Amino acid sequence: MVEISEEWVRKNIGNDFKNTFIITAPDDSMYPTFSNGDLLFVNIAIKCHRGDGVYLIATPKSLLVKRIQATISGDLKIISDNKNYAQETISPAKLKSIHIYGKIEAAFAFKTM
Repeated sequence: MVEISEEWVRKNIGNDFKNTFIITAPDDSMYPTFSNGDLLFVNIAIKCHRGDGVYLIATPKSLLVKRIQATISGDLKIISDNKNYAQETISPAKLKSIHIYGKIEAAFAFKTM
């Protein structure tokens, strides 16, 4: 268990402390942006696509951390920074198949020596 002070979160991430949750990166799909097991600070007040960025999303089959990018056509690209994972595109008609739980505001990496 890691304890992080409210003061540290406010100073380094922002003032929305009550809506900030910490999860661990579930896999290597976002490498090199962050690695499996890194601490991710999720702003759960953001429940919809609010600008391109990295989000915590749920699909009918899994919970994912992915980059979301809007297209001119209204589609959303679901992107893994790790090029070993395929990119997906969600059309406006299928947007209800995903649920956004929050936007990743920061990541904290642990390095072993």
